[in-house]
Order: sequence, then structure tokens, then C-alpha cells
Amino acid sequence: MTKTTLLVLATLAWPALNLAQTTPEKITADTDATNPAAPVSALRYHSVLEHSPRGVAQGTDDWPAANARVGRFARGHTDILKAEQAQDAHPPAKPGSPAPGANP
Repeated sequence: MTKTTLLVLATLAWPALNLAQTTPEKITADTDATNPAAPVSALRYHSVLEHSPRGVAQGTDDWPAANARVGRFARGHTDILKAEQAQDAHPPAKPGSPAPGANP
């Protein structure tokens, strides 16, 4: 390395080296983490459930009906794929008519 490169590196490293040389007299009683009398900011509590929905969901199906719908697919994912392909084969519904499977 040339002397110029070393001089540039030393100049750039000087602020980092200066920060690493913190002495105990630079630490005050207010910033000392081991001081029990050091001031601490107030703790603000916010529940993670504050914005979650409350109450019972309205308009849901009863569980026997949901089990019957799932029970139609005896072979699982294979039957679901076939049912989706059969739905794609049907032409789209007229505007204003209810969607297939929708409750009137």
C-alpha cells in the first residue's frame, strides 16, 4: 500500500476509533444503565387484540352443514380439483342472478 492510501484509511477510521475510546468519566449518572436512580421513560401498554373483531360472527353456517359440504369430497384434494374444473366448464351466470351456492 502506498502512504497516501494508509493516510486516507487512517483519516476515515479516526471517528470510529474515537467512539470506541469511551472513558468512564464521559458516562454521566443519567445515562448509566447500572444506576438504579437513572430516569426511565414511561411504559405505554397497547394490547395486540385492540383492533381485533369482537363478538360472535353473524351469518355463519351451522357446523353440520359445513361438515356435509366438506364430506362431499370423499377423496380430498382430487375431488376438489375435479369440482373446480367442472365449475370452469359452465358458462358465467347472468348479471344480477345469485352466484351458485349462495344463500338467497
